Amino acid sequence: MCQSLDARISSDSDGRRTWLWRVLPAIVIVAVTAAAYAPAIGAGFIWDDDSYVTDNPVLTAPDGLSRIWFHPGSTPQYYPLVFTTLRLEYRLWGLRPPGYHAVNILLHAVGAVLLWRVLAFLRVPGAWAAALIFAVHPVQVESVAWVTELKNVLSGVFYLAALWAGLKFYTGAESGRRRWTLYAGSLLLFACALFSKTVTCSLPAAILLILWWRQGRVSRKEALTLAPFFILGMLLALNTVAMESRLVAGGGGEDWNLSFLQRSLIAGRALWFYAVKLAWPVSLTFVYPRWEVDARVAWQYLFPIAALAVLAALWLLRHRLGRGPLAAALFFTLTLSPALGFINVFPMRYSFVADHFQYLAGIGLIVLAAATVAAWRPARGIPAILLCAAAVTACGALTWRQTAAYRDAETLWRDTIAKNPSAPIAQDNLGDVLVDKSMQESSPIKVAELLSEAVKCFDRAVELKPDDFVAYNDRGRAYARMRQYGLAIRDYDKAIALKPDLSQAYNNRGNAYLHMRRLDLAIGDYNTALALNPDFAEVHNNRALAYFLMREYDKALADLKALEMAGGHPDPEFLRLLRQARGG
Repeated sequence: MCQSLDARISSDSDGRRTWLWRVLPAIVIVAVTAAAYAPAIGAGFIWDDDSYVTDNPVLTAPDGLSRIWFHPGSTPQYYPLVFTTLRLEYRLWGLRPPGYHAVNILLHAVGAVLLWRVLAFLRVPGAWAAALIFAVHPVQVESVAWVTELKNVLSGVFYLAALWAGLKFYTGAESGRRRWTLYAGSLLLFACALFSKTVTCSLPAAILLILWWRQGRVSRKEALTLAPFFILGMLLALNTVAMESRLVAGGGGEDWNLSFLQRSLIAGRALWFYAVKLAWPVSLTFVYPRWEVDARVAWQYLFPIAALAVLAALWLLRHRLGRGPLAAALFFTLTLSPALGFINVFPMRYSFVADHFQYLAGIGLIVLAAATVAAWRPARGIPAILLCAAAVTACGALTWRQTAAYRDAETLWRDTIAKNPSAPIAQDNLGDVLVDKSMQESSPIKVAELLSEAVKCFDRAVELKPDDFVAYNDRGRAYARMRQYGLAIRDYDKAIALKPDLSQAYNNRGNAYLHMRRLDLAIGDYNTALALNPDFAEVHNNRALAYFLMREYDKALADLKALEMAGGHPDPEFLRLLRQARGG
């Protein structure tokens, strides 16, 4: 596919190649990517963007850069290059979303250009077409249109750059000192990829796989020189696993109480799920249904058995088909392995699969498909160009449409519920968005409508997942907004019973008691919230108000000072009244 162009641009020794032919394919990739993702420029922030951007103190704190790099736990995940980039972006455009979306789109386009150069260097047929399809394939929308997934597009750029440099080293494209400069550069770029997202730890294994595909073997020297890559990848991957384990443990361990056999069934089914979504990218959604995994059901074994059978068949047929198909399938499986269910990650609480999990892994099957068509004789020439144009146009149109679902949080959750109404997280988060939206409304009728719909969302969430402490806490917030404090306290009680260390629920229940003027109970809940989470700055403000109403002005002032120390901003009028009352 587009093979004549690849042939012209792949050889570095072709002196007749013009500057235009060197850059034109890259310009086309960038332009097509920008066009496909144009709706994202006008989009806002969505789920998790608060903890990564809008409410992330390390982006603005004077010591934020130090905390990002040297204090794991200061950020949701230890990806210091991601948060350093976000900190820089914050300085450039504050909280204006278009800048963040433009960076994601640009990085994705750069990644596609790097993929093209890697494939052209390896002389893979259909290299440019594969890069174009990678750029505009709709399964990539979640990674590109979601600001938080800067993790994927940034790590992807470093991963592909490290791969390119590493392959040049191992294939002898350079010699002498320059060759070892490539090795050092590849290792440095790999470290940058890991500091952006540790799922890229599979890079050294991918290099070994590519070397086997090209040579039919891997020498001991090649394997030994990759040892530093494996060690670095393993160390940072283990750190991520440890952090994810703490997050998982804090979110309700029963969701991850799975045997090795169950996880194997999940992995087999996930492989086929991702392959099908690459081949037929329809009904894409932000949260897919979470499968019921039952080792007693015979048909669930068909997925892993079929996956193993395909790999075995490709191995047995490698002399007839070549090593390429097996290498592509193994790359797909290997790169997906961290997200196949054997390692506990927080999203598994809601679904075993997500589009952004296969951001890099999909390259394997995309390249295999493009190379197969390009090498098929009847498809050469005009048919190849038409097939390339049709595939890119279809993917681009689907990507444009899918990107529109990421316009804002409400649009995203409504789209998710339309496609997966049984997702409690979607119901809960839509309800949360509606409660927040009600706080910006001045019309009592509109406020009542929003809160009524929100409560229905929370009702559905707890119906789908009766142990969803987050939904109980959020429904309590809706009832409190409706001034039904008794119902709110009932829900906070339920949330606390399900998760006794949920500091937000104690704070919210304290607020409900505060409105009911049950000040002793409010103070007790605020104390518990701060004991559970000493960095919960908002509680200081709420407790200060409770102390003020109890005429304990010194304690109230101490809380406001603690709020300032935590980076909060006390209400000036409240501070004036407090000082006036204290002075009296």
